[in-house]
Amino acid sequence: MWEVEVAEIDSLKQERVESASLIAKLTESHKADLVSVRGSADELEEKVIEVASTVDNFSGDAVSALLCANSLTNRVSECESQLNKVNDQNVVQNKDIDSIRGSLNLKTEELEETKTLCEWQHNELRQVKTFLAAQNNDINVFKNEIASQGEEIEAIKKTAAMESRDLHTALSSQKEDIKYLKGFIQTLRTPEEQPDTDNREIPLSWNSSDTAGSQDSLDSQLYYKFDKQFGAAEDSKLEQTHKATVSTSDTIETGSIKSREEILWSASVQDGNILTNTCGNI
Repeated sequence: MWEVEVAEIDSLKQERVESASLIAKLTESHKADLVSVRGSADELEEKVIEVASTVDNFSGDAVSALLCANSLTNRVSECESQLNKVNDQNVVQNKDIDSIRGSLNLKTEELEETKTLCEWQHNELRQVKTFLAAQNNDINVFKNEIASQGEEIEAIKKTAAMESRDLHTALSSQKEDIKYLKGFIQTLRTPEEQPDTDNREIPLSWNSSDTAGSQDSLDSQLYYKFDKQFGAAEDSKLEQTHKATVSTSDTIETGSIKSREEILWSASVQDGNILTNTCGNI
């Protein structure tokens, strides 16, 4: 839009310059005509005087010449009046040109202000771009930290899975030991007390100071030992020895245990701590 207005103003200025040049040319032409007319009038007046002084008979011609000179003088006055009008028009046009020049200067100042504002906004955008780049770097660092933490979590999951498998293996081993112990208890019962099944469990091995046919005491001891591995830490092997004691205070009659509903289990750990559990209805 600014370019269109500037082009229009330039065209107006060019027209004003051309009109001013034309007016100057006309003025010069009118001035030349006026000078020539005045010269002619002077010459005519001189000739009239000469004719009047020398020939009285030509007085009428002298009068007509004077009239002609007067008419020429009036013509010159008209030309001067027209020249003055042209000058007035030039003054008005110059005022218009000055007004247009002031408008152009105002537009130029507005354009400079707009340019300054654009430069300031450009600097602001550059600062914002720098800030966003720094934020992007922080986000990348945070992503890398999250990725490293994810790797650590995966490693912890794998370790937990291994420990879970080890614990499951240990629990399975304990279950097998309990089955063996139950089978051993079944062997302490009399044939009348044995359950009607051929699928009872028989322990693989057991240690006792008593024999199967001893009637002096029913106190017997079963010793078993298990090891458990905890993770990858050093000194992770914990060794415990449990001693299960089956006892009763009843006397022996007819080679059988009178009260088999109560069996006391006592487990002792190697470090001296004693844990006693009472289990009924086995």
